[in-house]
Amino acid sequence: MKKKNHYQKSLVILLLASGLFAYTVFYALTYHQSYTAGYNNSMQQDEPQTIRLNTRTQQKRPRFILHPGPHKTGTTTIQCDLEDLMEDLVRYDSLVYSGKYQCQRRKAQLQYAKNKFQFPYYMPGNMVCLRDTFVKECDNARPWNEFTTALGAIHDKGNLNVLHSDEGLSRIDAKGLRQLNRALNNHDSWDVSVVIAYRWYFEWIASFYNEIYEAAGHWPELKKWPGRHGGVAIPAFGDFLDIVLRGDVSSLDSSREQFINTVHIVQGDNAFYHPSFVLREKFRRHFADVLIFDIHDFEGDLTANFLCRVLNVKHTCAAQITKSEMEQVKSRNLSVDLHYDILVVAAYEAGYLLNQNLKRMDVVAKAKDRQENLGFSAKDFPMKCLFPSQEEKLLKLSIKYERDIFPERFQNDHDAKKREDALKNGFAKSIAKNKFCSIDATKVLNDEGWKLFFKAL
Repeated sequence: MKKKNHYQKSLVILLLASGLFAYTVFYALTYHQSYTAGYNNSMQQDEPQTIRLNTRTQQKRPRFILHPGPHKTGTTTIQCDLEDLMEDLVRYDSLVYSGKYQCQRRKAQLQYAKNKFQFPYYMPGNMVCLRDTFVKECDNARPWNEFTTALGAIHDKGNLNVLHSDEGLSRIDAKGLRQLNRALNNHDSWDVSVVIAYRWYFEWIASFYNEIYEAAGHWPELKKWPGRHGGVAIPAFGDFLDIVLRGDVSSLDSSREQFINTVHIVQGDNAFYHPSFVLREKFRRHFADVLIFDIHDFEGDLTANFLCRVLNVKHTCAAQITKSEMEQVKSRNLSVDLHYDILVVAAYEAGYLLNQNLKRMDVVAKAKDRQENLGFSAKDFPMKCLFPSQEEKLLKLSIKYERDIFPERFQNDHDAKKREDALKNGFAKSIAKNKFCSIDATKVLNDEGWKLFFKAL
């Protein structure tokens, strides 16, 4: 009798557990169906901005989707997530991700790609030609032949589309675009779409300023002292903004001048355009289907919006939603703190660094340590922010750029006011967070403690 009761209790527990598991699965599936349905339904009004992939069919050409950035529009975040989701993209949505690999799984993903498709996804020999066709090696046909051969291997499988994401594509020149167009249109083989991201200009220019003056990046001149050592001093953001908006980038060092001109300023008519506008016009000369992905249009995870609303890949869209909910996702591309470098260079130029053997980056690290040991951060320094006239000019320019890129949004007063209010609200938040401010090094160096600190190094 005891054995029978024990058996009955065990059976009840098993049934309850099975029921709970079934409910959990049902809830999860229902939730994702409703969530992704919400994504799809909310996109109906923007249907032209959605890419319908030609999957598992021999009757339609496969899609080749180019995502050329531009820089500072969330590309790093999207690319890192695409690395993580690469297997799901292929297995369930027939989409091969190629392009820029730069996150924690790079080696593993490259090996997976080679084993699965025999396709060397990030091929230095030819991918560099997609970025900068003025590179000497790109003058011959070999890299482009390799690229065409690699694409052919995927095309021959008959049921795969390709997504190539690399903000370096924003620097490709007209010659490179012609070669790329020929490679993709070889035997009318690919149906090409170009997806260009858009970010409010005031956000973009502040982020861009941080990137091009990041000493830890690819700028050796930012690791040297200014003057006879060949280094470059970082200007305050307000000074940098004035230089850019005046079109006087030739007054900057050659590295900054060249980089800015490739992504932002169209010279010849001395006109300025938003980098997304420049990129759209550049690709429109060579490809028919070019669309803009506004990263401000939708709330929630950036990559989920890209997958769900633009690419319309349902399974991987749901997987990214789960991923973003299950983990507290940190920024893949942390903002750069330039305040300490500006302070250190000001101390150097004022003659407070008596030790001639000190390295710029080492002094920056020591200054940061001192401030933090005092219980403060860079945000606690006195700041130089934009003048009201500069704020007004930056805001007006940001609104103008949005009107240039999305004229259809401003066809009636109601929609125009809604768009401008959203942009103005974002602008006010940036001001409140001191996004347009730089350290006031002169005021900091008036403090005897900081003077003594630098002299004692």
